[in-house]
Amino acid sequence: RVALCVAIGHIGQHDWPHAWPDLLDKLLQQTCSEDENAALGALKCLTLFTDELEEAQLPSVVGILYPVLWKRMNQQGQTRMFKLMGLRLVSNLTEALGQMGHVYRKEIVALYSPYFKPILQQCGSVLEGPASADSEICYIRTEALKVIMRLILYFSKCLGTDDVSTMLGMVWN
Repeated sequence: RVALCVAIGHIGQHDWPHAWPDLLDKLLQQTCSEDENAALGALKCLTLFTDELEEAQLPSVVGILYPVLWKRMNQQGQTRMFKLMGLRLVSNLTEALGQMGHVYRKEIVALYSPYFKPILQQCGSVLEGPASADSEICYIRTEALKVIMRLILYFSKCLGTDDVSTMLGMVWN
């Protein structure tokens, strides 16, 4: 399974959108699959695929990916593994967008800012509750903290005072 994800990730990095124009759509469809293995595999492929996208491709991919990903992550009964993989993908994309922000600042902020509140809500729901010794919960919380850290690092000027207060409350509670 891992080898297949790596192969699909490499195809996405090198042959998308020219030779495989429907690859992103197919992976997004699989993230909505009822089959948990298919959804997790698609998330892994998307993580590998998006790690090496060119700067010009990244904003269009985020514009397509985020609505589908947030819809799925906010469904009731979502598994821990899906939340972990989803937050890891969001963390990686936030890092990539933040690093290229100096070149395409206005475009990225316009594209990404509508997702600040849903991202914060998702991270807040993950960080709620008492500390746990369960390793999966710890991994999920770590990814949520990485997302918050990257939002502050790269997009603090775009966040409102309420958003920053919300993030600080999540981290310190």
